[in-house]
Amino acid sequence: MPPTIAGRLRSHRGFVTHGSYRTLFLFNVWDCNQTDILHRNHFTYCLGYDHRPAATREGYFHLWLNRIRIYRKRTDILATLDRELPRVVPKGFFWNSSDRAYDIKTEFDYPKNLADLPDLLLPRYVALISAVHPILLPIIDQFTEPLAPGERRRVVAQRGRLDFTLPGGTTAVGETRSVTASVRTGLAATLPRPSGAITVSRGGAKLGEIQLRGGGTGGGSANLLFGKAGSHPFEFSYSGDHSYEPVSSASPPYAVAKGNLGLTLRASKPRFAVGESAVIDAVITHPRVPGAAPAGSITPLPNPVLSGAAGAAVGPDLENSGSITLRVLAGTAPHTMSNVPVGFSYSGDENFLPRTVSVSISFVRSSLVLKFAAPASASVGQSLAFELLASPPETLNNPKPPTGSIQLFYGGVFQRGYTLLSRGRDSATTVELGPFPAPGIYEYFFRYTGDLAYEEVDSPRFRVMAQ
Repeated sequence: MPPTIAGRLRSHRGFVTHGSYRTLFLFNVWDCNQTDILHRNHFTYCLGYDHRPAATREGYFHLWLNRIRIYRKRTDILATLDRELPRVVPKGFFWNSSDRAYDIKTEFDYPKNLADLPDLLLPRYVALISAVHPILLPIIDQFTEPLAPGERRRVVAQRGRLDFTLPGGTTAVGETRSVTASVRTGLAATLPRPSGAITVSRGGAKLGEIQLRGGGTGGGSANLLFGKAGSHPFEFSYSGDHSYEPVSSASPPYAVAKGNLGLTLRASKPRFAVGESAVIDAVITHPRVPGAAPAGSITPLPNPVLSGAAGAAVGPDLENSGSITLRVLAGTAPHTMSNVPVGFSYSGDENFLPRTVSVSISFVRSSLVLKFAAPASASVGQSLAFELLASPPETLNNPKPPTGSIQLFYGGVFQRGYTLLSRGRDSATTVELGPFPAPGIYEYFFRYTGDLAYEEVDSPRFRVMAQ
Protein backbone atom coordinates (compact mmCIF):
# COMPACT_ATOMS: atom_id res chain seq x y z
CA MET A 1 0.00 0.00 0.00
CA PRO A 2 1.42 3.44 -0.82
CA PRO A 3 3.00 5.09 2.26
CA THR A 4 1.03 8.27 1.57
CA ILE A 5 -2.12 6.28 2.27
CA ALA A 6 -0.90 3.85 4.93
CA GLY A 7 0.53 6.65 7.06
CA ARG A 8 -2.86 8.32 7.36
CA LEU A 9 -4.84 5.26 8.49
CA ARG A 10 -5.98 4.74 12.06
CA SER A 11 -7.95 1.90 13.65
CA HIS A 12 -9.53 0.68 16.85
CA ARG A 13 -9.93 -2.85 18.19
CA GLY A 14 -13.18 -2.38 20.09
CA PHE A 15 -16.34 -3.74 18.51
CA VAL A 16 -19.63 -1.92 18.06
CA THR A 17 -23.10 -3.29 17.37
CA HIS A 18 -24.80 -2.16 14.20
CA GLY A 19 -28.23 -1.22 15.56
CA SER A 20 -30.31 -1.82 12.46
CA TYR A 21 -29.22 -5.39 11.83
CA ARG A 22 -27.53 -6.34 15.12
CA THR A 23 -24.30 -7.22 13.31
CA LEU A 24 -20.91 -6.69 14.94
CA PHE A 25 -18.26 -4.30 13.62
CA LEU A 26 -14.99 -5.72 14.93
CA PHE A 27 -12.25 -3.52 13.50
CA ASN A 28 -12.76 -0.12 11.87
CA VAL A 29 -10.12 1.73 9.82
CA TRP A 30 -10.39 5.43 8.93
CA ASP A 31 -8.32 8.40 7.80
CA CYS A 32 -6.74 10.47 10.56
CA ASN A 33 -7.62 13.71 8.73
CA GLN A 34 -11.36 13.06 8.86
CA THR A 35 -13.40 15.63 10.78
CA ASP A 36 -16.95 15.26 12.06
CA ILE A 37 -18.13 16.55 8.66
CA LEU A 38 -17.22 13.04 7.41
CA HIS A 39 -17.40 11.19 10.72
CA ARG A 40 -15.23 8.10 11.12
CA ASN A 41 -18.18 6.00 12.29
CA HIS A 42 -19.95 6.57 8.98
CA PHE A 43 -17.03 7.02 6.54
CA THR A 44 -14.96 3.93 7.22
CA TYR A 45 -13.55 0.55 6.27
CA CYS A 46 -14.85 -2.11 8.62
CA LEU A 47 -14.58 -5.80 9.39
CA GLY A 48 -17.88 -7.35 10.39
CA TYR A 49 -19.32 -10.51 11.89
CA ASP A 50 -22.84 -11.26 10.69
CA HIS A 51 -24.77 -13.55 13.08
CA ARG A 52 -28.17 -13.10 11.42
CA PRO A 53 -29.89 -16.37 10.46
CA ALA A 54 -30.26 -15.08 6.89
CA ALA A 55 -26.54 -14.34 6.49
CA THR A 56 -24.87 -16.25 3.65
CA ARG A 57 -21.33 -15.88 5.09
CA GLU A 58 -20.33 -15.06 8.64
CA GLY A 59 -17.67 -12.48 7.85
CA TYR A 60 -17.35 -9.49 5.57
CA PHE A 61 -14.98 -6.59 4.94
CA HIS A 62 -16.28 -3.48 3.24
CA LEU A 63 -16.09 0.22 2.60
CA TRP A 64 -19.08 1.92 4.24
CA LEU A 65 -19.85 5.50 3.23
CA ASN A 66 -23.04 6.94 4.69
CA ARG A 67 -24.61 9.28 2.14
CA ILE A 68 -26.78 10.97 4.77
CA ARG A 69 -23.92 11.83 7.15
CA ILE A 70 -22.11 14.17 4.73
CA TYR A 71 -22.74 17.57 6.33
CA ARG A 72 -21.08 19.92 3.77
CA LYS A 73 -20.95 19.92 -0.03
CA ARG A 74 -23.11 16.85 0.00
CA THR A 75 -24.37 17.18 -3.59
CA ASP A 76 -20.87 17.59 -5.06
CA ILE A 77 -19.39 14.76 -3.02
CA LEU A 78 -22.18 12.36 -3.92
CA ALA A 79 -21.75 13.15 -7.59
CA THR A 80 -18.04 12.32 -7.37
CA LEU A 81 -18.62 9.09 -5.50
CA ASP A 82 -21.43 8.00 -7.84
CA ARG A 83 -19.09 8.50 -10.79
CA GLU A 84 -15.75 7.21 -9.48
CA LEU A 85 -16.40 4.40 -7.03
CA PRO A 86 -17.98 1.87 -9.44
CA ARG A 87 -14.86 2.14 -11.62
CA VAL A 88 -12.40 0.94 -8.96
CA VAL A 89 -14.21 -2.03 -7.36
CA PRO A 90 -11.48 -4.68 -6.80
CA LYS A 91 -11.85 -8.24 -7.97
CA GLY A 92 -13.74 -10.34 -5.43
CA PHE A 93 -15.72 -7.33 -4.13
CA PHE A 94 -19.22 -6.25 -5.13
CA TRP A 95 -20.66 -2.75 -5.37
CA ASN A 96 -23.91 -1.51 -3.91
CA SER A 97 -25.41 1.99 -3.84
CA SER A 98 -28.64 2.93 -2.05
CA ASP A 99 -30.35 6.07 -0.81
CA ARG A 100 -28.62 5.51 2.49
CA ALA A 101 -25.06 4.41 1.75
CA TYR A 102 -22.32 3.23 -0.60
CA ASP A 103 -20.98 -0.25 0.01
CA ILE A 104 -18.03 -2.09 -1.57
CA LYS A 105 -17.99 -5.47 0.07
CA THR A 106 -16.45 -8.93 0.11
CA GLU A 107 -17.67 -11.87 2.20
CA PHE A 108 -15.86 -14.86 3.73
CA ASP A 109 -16.01 -17.42 6.51
CA TYR A 110 -13.74 -16.98 9.49
CA PRO A 111 -10.97 -19.61 9.72
CA LYS A 112 -11.21 -22.13 12.56
CA ASN A 113 -7.73 -21.09 13.64
CA LEU A 114 -7.89 -17.33 14.17
CA ALA A 115 -4.11 -17.14 13.84
CA ASP A 116 -4.73 -17.55 10.11
CA LEU A 117 -7.03 -14.52 9.99
CA PRO A 118 -4.35 -11.86 9.16
CA ASP A 119 -3.22 -13.84 6.11
CA LEU A 120 -6.86 -14.05 4.99
CA LEU A 121 -7.60 -10.34 5.50
CA LEU A 122 -4.37 -8.61 4.49
CA PRO A 123 -4.79 -8.89 0.70
CA ARG A 124 -8.41 -7.76 1.00
CA TYR A 125 -7.48 -4.67 3.05
CA VAL A 126 -4.67 -3.74 0.68
CA ALA A 127 -6.78 -4.25 -2.45
CA LEU A 128 -9.78 -2.24 -1.27
CA ILE A 129 -8.01 0.65 0.45
CA SER A 130 -5.44 1.03 -2.34
CA ALA A 131 -8.23 1.24 -4.92
CA VAL A 132 -10.67 3.49 -3.08
CA HIS A 133 -8.64 5.82 -0.90
CA PRO A 134 -7.11 7.91 -3.75
CA ILE A 135 -10.71 8.94 -4.57
CA LEU A 136 -11.45 9.77 -0.91
CA LEU A 137 -8.26 11.76 -0.23
CA PRO A 138 -9.30 15.04 -1.91
CA ILE A 139 -12.79 14.76 -0.43
CA ILE A 140 -11.39 14.32 3.10
CA ASP A 141 -8.64 16.94 2.78
CA GLN A 142 -10.98 19.77 1.76
CA PHE A 143 -12.39 19.82 5.31
CA THR A 144 -9.65 20.80 7.74
CA GLU A 145 -11.78 22.19 10.56
CA PRO A 146 -14.64 20.51 12.48
CA LEU A 147 -18.17 21.84 12.42
CA ALA A 148 -18.54 25.17 14.19
CA PRO A 149 -20.83 25.13 17.28
CA GLY A 150 -23.63 27.02 15.50
CA GLU A 151 -23.44 24.73 12.48
CA ARG A 152 -23.32 21.66 14.71
CA ARG A 153 -26.54 22.78 16.42
CA ARG A 154 -28.27 23.10 13.04
CA VAL A 155 -27.08 19.66 11.97
CA VAL A 156 -28.24 18.07 15.19
CA ALA A 157 -31.60 19.81 14.87
CA GLN A 158 -31.99 18.23 11.43
CA ARG A 159 -31.07 14.74 12.57
CA GLY A 160 -34.40 14.01 14.11
CA ARG A 161 -37.02 14.63 16.70
CA LEU A 162 -39.56 12.47 18.45
CA ASP A 163 -43.28 13.07 18.27
CA PHE A 164 -45.60 11.24 20.63
CA THR A 165 -49.23 10.94 21.67
CA LEU A 166 -50.02 10.08 25.28
CA PRO A 167 -53.00 8.01 26.47
CA GLY A 168 -56.20 9.90 27.15
CA GLY A 169 -58.48 9.64 30.16
CA THR A 170 -57.38 8.34 33.55
CA THR A 171 -54.90 5.52 34.07
CA ALA A 172 -54.24 3.40 37.15
CA VAL A 173 -51.50 0.95 38.06
CA GLY A 174 -52.15 -2.41 36.44
CA GLU A 175 -53.98 -0.94 33.44
CA THR A 176 -52.77 -1.07 29.83
CA ARG A 177 -52.80 1.98 27.60
CA SER A 178 -51.52 2.67 24.10
CA VAL A 179 -48.76 5.21 23.41
CA THR A 180 -47.86 6.36 19.89
CA ALA A 181 -44.44 7.74 18.94
CA SER A 182 -42.60 8.50 15.71
CA VAL A 183 -39.23 9.83 14.55
CA ARG A 184 -38.96 12.78 12.18
CA THR A 185 -35.51 13.06 10.65
CA GLY A 186 -35.76 16.55 9.12
CA LEU A 187 -33.91 15.21 6.07
CA ALA A 188 -35.05 14.86 2.49
CA ALA A 189 -38.28 12.99 2.01
CA THR A 190 -36.60 10.75 -0.59
CA LEU A 191 -34.32 9.23 2.04
CA PRO A 192 -35.40 6.03 3.77
CA ARG A 193 -37.27 6.16 7.02
CA PRO A 194 -35.19 5.21 10.06
CA SER A 195 -35.16 1.70 11.45
CA GLY A 196 -34.22 0.84 15.04
CA ALA A 197 -36.50 1.26 18.02
CA ILE A 198 -38.10 3.85 20.28
CA THR A 199 -37.86 2.91 23.95
CA VAL A 200 -40.62 4.20 26.21
CA SER A 201 -39.85 4.67 29.92
CA ARG A 202 -41.54 6.37 32.84
CA GLY A 203 -40.17 7.10 36.28
CA GLY A 204 -36.93 5.32 35.40
CA ALA A 205 -38.67 2.03 34.49
CA LYS A 206 -38.84 0.76 30.92
CA LEU A 207 -42.46 0.22 29.87
CA GLY A 208 -42.13 -0.93 26.29
CA GLU A 209 -40.52 -0.57 22.90
CA ILE A 210 -41.73 0.47 19.46
CA GLN A 211 -39.85 -1.29 16.68
CA LEU A 212 -39.29 0.75 13.53
CA ARG A 213 -38.75 -0.82 10.14
CA GLY A 214 -36.79 1.16 7.58
CA GLY A 215 -38.97 2.37 4.75
CA GLY A 216 -42.08 2.34 6.92
CA THR A 217 -43.82 5.16 8.69
CA GLY A 218 -40.98 5.88 11.10
CA GLY A 219 -43.27 5.32 14.07
CA GLY A 220 -45.76 3.05 15.72
CA SER A 221 -47.56 2.34 18.94
CA ALA A 222 -47.06 0.13 21.97
CA ASN A 223 -49.43 -1.13 24.62
CA LEU A 224 -47.90 -0.25 27.96
CA LEU A 225 -48.71 -1.86 31.31
CA PHE A 226 -48.33 0.71 34.06
CA GLY A 227 -46.71 -0.32 37.34
CA LYS A 228 -45.82 2.95 39.08
CA ALA A 229 -48.24 5.44 40.55
CA GLY A 230 -47.59 9.17 40.69
CA SER A 231 -46.95 11.96 38.25
CA HIS A 232 -43.90 11.26 36.10
CA PRO A 233 -42.99 12.23 32.52
CA PHE A 234 -42.62 9.70 29.74
CA GLU A 235 -39.10 9.36 28.37
CA PHE A 236 -38.86 8.48 24.68
CA SER A 237 -35.45 7.42 23.37
CA TYR A 238 -34.69 6.52 19.76
CA SER A 239 -31.60 4.57 18.62
CA GLY A 240 -30.59 1.58 16.56
CA ASP A 241 -30.06 2.88 13.02
CA HIS A 242 -26.47 3.38 11.94
CA SER A 243 -27.56 6.16 9.62
CA TYR A 244 -29.35 8.30 12.17
CA GLU A 245 -28.27 9.84 15.43
CA PRO A 246 -30.01 8.76 18.66
CA VAL A 247 -32.56 11.26 19.88
CA SER A 248 -34.61 11.51 23.04
CA SER A 249 -37.56 13.50 24.28
CA ALA A 250 -39.70 13.78 27.40
CA SER A 251 -43.39 14.45 27.88
CA PRO A 252 -44.99 16.62 30.54
CA PRO A 253 -45.68 14.74 33.79
CA TYR A 254 -48.29 12.04 33.26
CA ALA A 255 -50.39 11.02 36.27
CA VAL A 256 -51.10 7.37 37.06
CA ALA A 257 -53.41 6.61 39.99
CA LYS A 258 -52.94 3.84 42.51
CA GLY A 259 -54.22 0.48 41.32
CA ASN A 260 -56.61 -2.01 42.87
CA LEU A 261 -55.53 -5.35 44.24
CA GLY A 262 -57.80 -8.31 44.71
CA LEU A 263 -57.98 -9.49 48.34
CA THR A 264 -59.86 -12.65 49.33
CA LEU A 265 -59.98 -14.40 52.73
CA ARG A 266 -60.46 -18.15 52.86
CA ALA A 267 -60.74 -20.05 56.14
CA SER A 268 -58.62 -23.22 56.16
CA LYS A 269 -61.70 -25.11 57.41
CA PRO A 270 -65.34 -24.17 58.15
CA ARG A 271 -65.20 -24.59 61.94
CA PHE A 272 -62.49 -24.25 64.57
CA ALA A 273 -62.36 -25.55 68.11
CA VAL A 274 -62.49 -23.17 71.05
CA GLY A 275 -58.85 -22.57 72.00
CA GLU A 276 -57.62 -23.23 68.49
CA SER A 277 -56.15 -20.40 66.42
CA ALA A 278 -58.22 -19.90 63.30
CA VAL A 279 -55.94 -20.01 60.24
CA ILE A 280 -56.94 -17.86 57.27
CA ASP A 281 -55.51 -17.82 53.74
CA ALA A 282 -55.30 -14.22 52.54
CA VAL A 283 -55.08 -14.34 48.73
CA ILE A 284 -53.85 -11.21 46.94
CA THR A 285 -54.16 -11.02 43.17
CA HIS A 286 -52.25 -8.27 41.41
CA PRO A 287 -51.26 -7.24 37.87
CA ARG A 288 -48.09 -8.79 36.54
CA VAL A 289 -46.13 -5.60 36.09
CA PRO A 290 -42.33 -6.09 35.82
CA GLY A 291 -40.60 -4.55 38.81
CA ALA A 292 -43.86 -3.70 40.59
CA ALA A 293 -44.70 -6.59 42.88
CA PRO A 294 -46.85 -5.32 45.76
CA ALA A 295 -45.21 -4.65 49.09
CA GLY A 296 -46.93 -3.68 52.33
CA SER A 297 -48.67 -6.05 54.72
CA ILE A 298 -51.91 -7.75 55.73
CA THR A 299 -53.06 -6.67 59.20
CA PRO A 300 -56.04 -7.82 61.32
CA LEU A 301 -58.82 -5.41 62.10
CA PRO A 302 -59.73 -4.94 65.79
CA ASN A 303 -62.08 -7.68 66.99
CA PRO A 304 -63.88 -7.33 70.36
CA VAL A 305 -64.24 -11.10 70.78
CA LEU A 306 -61.20 -12.91 69.38
CA SER A 307 -57.67 -12.65 70.74
CA GLY A 308 -54.23 -13.36 69.29
CA ALA A 309 -54.90 -12.30 65.68
CA ALA A 310 -51.77 -11.82 63.52
CA GLY A 311 -51.13 -10.61 59.97
CA ALA A 312 -48.21 -11.07 57.58
CA ALA A 313 -45.86 -9.00 55.42
CA VAL A 314 -46.04 -9.18 51.64
CA GLY A 315 -42.58 -10.29 50.53
CA PRO A 316 -40.66 -8.85 47.54
CA ASP A 317 -39.77 -12.36 46.29
CA LEU A 318 -43.35 -12.73 45.00
CA GLU A 319 -42.78 -10.45 42.00
CA ASN A 320 -44.83 -11.17 38.87
CA SER A 321 -46.50 -14.27 40.30
CA GLY A 322 -49.92 -12.68 39.75
CA SER A 323 -51.18 -14.17 43.02
CA ILE A 324 -49.91 -14.19 46.59
CA THR A 325 -51.22 -16.45 49.37
CA LEU A 326 -50.35 -15.55 52.97
CA ARG A 327 -51.22 -17.45 56.15
CA VAL A 328 -52.71 -15.19 58.82
CA LEU A 329 -54.35 -15.90 62.19
CA ALA A 330 -57.87 -14.73 62.97
CA GLY A 331 -57.32 -15.45 66.69
CA THR A 332 -59.00 -17.67 69.29
CA ALA A 333 -62.49 -17.52 70.83
CA PRO A 334 -63.36 -17.77 74.58
CA HIS A 335 -66.39 -19.96 73.92
CA THR A 336 -68.49 -21.42 71.15
CA MET A 337 -69.54 -18.85 68.56
CA SER A 338 -71.19 -18.99 65.15
CA ASN A 339 -70.52 -16.80 62.10
CA VAL A 340 -67.95 -14.52 63.71
CA PRO A 341 -66.92 -11.79 61.23
CA VAL A 342 -63.12 -11.55 60.92
CA GLY A 343 -61.60 -8.63 58.99
CA PHE A 344 -58.13 -7.99 57.55
CA SER A 345 -56.78 -5.01 55.64
CA TYR A 346 -54.01 -4.57 53.08
CA SER A 347 -51.92 -1.38 52.97
CA GLY A 348 -48.38 -0.08 52.74
CA ASP A 349 -47.61 0.15 49.00
CA GLU A 350 -47.47 3.50 47.24
CA ASN A 351 -48.69 1.93 43.99
CA PHE A 352 -51.83 0.18 45.28
CA LEU A 353 -54.94 1.30 47.16
CA PRO A 354 -55.68 -0.14 50.62
CA ARG A 355 -58.23 -2.94 50.76
CA THR A 356 -60.37 -4.31 53.60
CA VAL A 357 -62.31 -7.60 53.48
CA SER A 358 -63.83 -9.98 56.01
CA VAL A 359 -64.83 -13.63 56.31
CA SER A 360 -67.14 -15.39 58.79
CA ILE A 361 -65.92 -18.34 60.83
CA SER A 362 -67.39 -20.45 63.64
CA PHE A 363 -65.97 -21.89 66.86
CA VAL A 364 -67.32 -25.16 68.30
CA ARG A 365 -66.68 -27.14 71.45
CA SER A 366 -63.56 -29.25 71.61
CA SER A 367 -63.18 -32.59 73.39
CA LEU A 368 -61.26 -33.12 76.61
CA VAL A 369 -59.21 -36.14 77.61
CA LEU A 370 -59.80 -37.48 81.15
CA LYS A 371 -56.61 -38.89 82.63
CA PHE A 372 -56.48 -40.93 85.86
CA ALA A 373 -54.95 -44.07 87.29
CA ALA A 374 -57.46 -45.98 89.46
CA PRO A 375 -56.18 -48.93 91.57
CA ALA A 376 -57.44 -52.29 90.35
CA SER A 377 -58.15 -53.68 93.82
CA ALA A 378 -58.99 -52.63 97.36
CA SER A 379 -59.87 -54.14 100.74
CA VAL A 380 -63.40 -54.34 102.08
CA GLY A 381 -64.14 -51.20 104.08
CA GLN A 382 -61.28 -49.31 102.37
CA SER A 383 -61.64 -46.02 100.42
CA LEU A 384 -59.44 -45.10 97.39
CA ALA A 385 -58.40 -41.53 96.54
CA PHE A 386 -56.47 -40.48 93.37
CA GLU A 387 -56.05 -37.51 91.04
CA LEU A 388 -58.00 -36.95 87.82
CA LEU A 389 -56.83 -34.54 85.08
CA ALA A 390 -59.08 -32.94 82.45
CA SER A 391 -56.71 -32.08 79.54
CA PRO A 392 -57.50 -30.13 76.33
CA PRO A 393 -56.23 -31.72 73.08
CA GLU A 394 -52.58 -31.13 72.23
CA THR A 395 -53.69 -29.63 68.89
CA LEU A 396 -55.07 -26.55 70.65
CA ASN A 397 -52.38 -23.88 70.74
CA ASN A 398 -54.21 -21.50 73.07
CA PRO A 399 -56.64 -23.60 75.14
CA LYS A 400 -58.87 -22.29 77.85
CA PRO A 401 -58.34 -24.29 81.11
CA PRO A 402 -61.47 -26.39 81.63
CA THR A 403 -63.95 -25.37 84.29
CA GLY A 404 -67.05 -27.30 85.35
CA SER A 405 -67.13 -30.56 87.31
CA ILE A 406 -66.36 -34.28 87.27
CA GLN A 407 -69.27 -36.62 88.08
CA LEU A 408 -68.75 -40.15 89.42
CA PHE A 409 -71.10 -42.95 88.34
CA TYR A 410 -71.37 -46.45 89.86
CA GLY A 411 -73.42 -49.02 88.02
CA GLY A 412 -74.72 -46.25 85.78
CA VAL A 413 -76.06 -44.25 88.76
CA PHE A 414 -74.68 -40.84 89.76
CA GLN A 415 -72.82 -40.93 93.08
CA ARG A 416 -71.16 -37.58 93.68
CA GLY A 417 -69.53 -34.58 91.92
CA TYR A 418 -66.09 -32.92 92.13
CA THR A 419 -65.09 -29.35 91.20
CA LEU A 420 -62.16 -28.89 88.81
CA LEU A 421 -59.33 -26.50 89.67
CA SER A 422 -57.09 -24.92 87.02
CA ARG A 423 -53.51 -26.21 86.72
CA GLY A 424 -51.78 -24.57 83.72
CA ARG A 425 -53.49 -25.66 80.53
CA ASP A 426 -55.16 -28.59 82.40
CA SER A 427 -57.60 -28.76 85.29
CA ALA A 428 -57.49 -31.33 88.12
CA THR A 429 -59.41 -32.68 91.09
CA THR A 430 -59.04 -35.48 93.65
CA VAL A 431 -61.73 -38.16 93.41
CA GLU A 432 -62.60 -40.84 96.00
CA LEU A 433 -64.05 -44.37 95.65
CA GLY A 434 -65.55 -46.38 98.49
CA PRO A 435 -65.58 -47.40 101.17
CA PHE A 436 -66.35 -50.84 99.73
CA PRO A 437 -69.00 -52.53 101.94
CA ALA A 438 -68.49 -56.13 100.79
CA PRO A 439 -66.31 -58.30 98.57
CA GLY A 440 -67.07 -58.03 94.83
CA ILE A 441 -66.37 -56.18 91.60
CA TYR A 442 -67.37 -52.51 91.48
CA GLU A 443 -67.69 -50.78 88.06
CA TYR A 444 -67.35 -46.98 87.69
CA PHE A 445 -66.93 -44.21 85.10
CA PHE A 446 -66.45 -40.42 85.23
CA ARG A 447 -68.28 -37.75 83.28
CA TYR A 448 -67.00 -34.25 82.52
CA THR A 449 -69.63 -31.49 82.20
CA GLY A 450 -70.31 -27.81 82.89
CA ASP A 451 -68.14 -25.78 80.43
CA LEU A 452 -69.57 -24.38 77.18
CA ALA A 453 -66.12 -24.46 75.59
CA TYR A 454 -65.83 -28.25 75.86
CA GLU A 455 -68.09 -31.14 75.04
CA GLU A 456 -69.36 -33.49 77.72
CA VAL A 457 -67.24 -36.62 77.76
CA ASP A 458 -67.35 -39.95 79.61
CA SER A 459 -64.26 -41.81 80.68
CA PRO A 460 -63.81 -45.48 79.83
CA ARG A 461 -65.48 -47.75 82.40
CA PHE A 462 -63.13 -49.27 84.93
CA ARG A 463 -63.45 -51.91 87.71
CA VAL A 464 -62.13 -52.26 91.25
CA MET A 465 -62.09 -55.64 92.97
CA ALA A 466 -62.82 -55.50 96.74
CA GLN A 467 -61.79 -58.50 98.85
